[in-house]
Amino acid sequence: MMRLFARFKPQRRGRVAGFLWFVALLSGNMPLLDIAEELPCVVTQNGRHAVFVDGAPCTSLAAQLHNSSAWPAVLPQALDDVVALHANTLEAPVY
Repeated sequence: MMRLFARFKPQRRGRVAGFLWFVALLSGNMPLLDIAEELPCVVTQNGRHAVFVDGAPCTSLAAQLHNSSAWPAVLPQALDDVVALHANTLEAPVY
């Protein structure tokens, strides 16, 4: 490895090392690109629209917290109510 760096001037060694790290990082992540599922999309058929995630239709059952429910003292009770609704999405105000 040192022979590779010996061919370059000292000020360029850092650039070469950075480039090699960049190439190693990219090549290490390439197998992950093959495993990735298709992106979520909206499919329209017969005048109906559906959101597909991982190739299957996805239904969002959402709950929305009131402004006062996002306070730390009230949040545990509000979250218990959301769990009782079997919601898979929660919207809360963030200030």
